[in-house]
Amino acid sequence: MTAVPYRAVPDTSSWPQCDGVLPGGVECRGRRVEPHTACLAHLPGADRSAYLAGLRPGADLDHRGTHFTEELLSELLTALTEPSTQKPRIGQARFERATFRGTGYRVTYVDDLISPHISEGEIHCATNTLRDVFGAPARWWWER
Repeated sequence: MTAVPYRAVPDTSSWPQCDGVLPGGVECRGRRVEPHTACLAHLPGADRSAYLAGLRPGADLDHRGTHFTEELLSELLTALTEPSTQKPRIGQARFERATFRGTGYRVTYVDDLISPHISEGEIHCATNTLRDVFGAPARWWWER
């Protein structure tokens, strides 16, 4: 039997990429918000507001490669907040190669979903969001 090499990093050309530019002149790899040519981070204010206003709790998201600030993440989660629970509800979400800056969390997405299953866990056991409890203040995002 021949082992197939595991590819941990998705091919960034597999999604339509933003036409924006990051600081330092680096091309943005964020997933375009259709029908626009920019990712959520680079959408102009009115277009971003319209996109967020169109989201409902439980909506599916595809923001691969997008650079999130604390403010942008808060705007997205607010748009997905369930009125009865005051907590966001997200459907299927794709955040491969997304970055989260200034949020107080270190997020790691695991593409190897078979290992936790073999180790008698399930898929949700392979994904974690860790709070920076030593930062000030160490609060949950919904408390901000």
